[in-house]
Amino acid sequence: AVFEHTAQGILHDGLPYDRCRVGIVTDMDGAETLGLYDIQSRDQMPRVMRTQVDVVLGDGCAVLNADEADVLALAEYSDGAVILYTRDAKLPAVAEHVARGGTAVAVIDDALHALTPEGSHRIAGVAAITRFTSVDAALPVAACGLASNLPPELIAAALATFASTDD
Repeated sequence: AVFEHTAQGILHDGLPYDRCRVGIVTDMDGAETLGLYDIQSRDQMPRVMRTQVDVVLGDGCAVLNADEADVLALAEYSDGAVILYTRDAKLPAVAEHVARGGTAVAVIDDALHALTPEGSHRIAGVAAITRFTSVDAALPVAACGLASNLPPELIAAALATFASTDD
């Protein structure tokens, strides 16, 4: 099952599960709407969004947006592996993560690539993806596919027909 949570939903309802195999955090937006929960600024959001990382199983994976430093900082709370995603393949935090044995998904030469210690592996071209969705929406989807041990060909096929409701 796939569940999407907003910060308000986490604070108001909690999560509908105790643990998960894959947990994704894309951003820390929305603090301005959480005054009822005593959240007054963006710098308080990691306390809320950390919840999704805290429930990742030891054999699971947290998928985190490396383009946002406060999301990236949540990596330390994952009991499982961490897969980063970014538009910038040259981001120092991504290079360090991969050098330590981690995996990332990044845009290189108009294509999404899986970055591993063994090298870069093309997943799908941006042109094939953007017919239905944005690159920003496709990056965490591709990372989730890798976290779920899907073969790159299947991830590419899914991305070619994936339609985000956020666009």
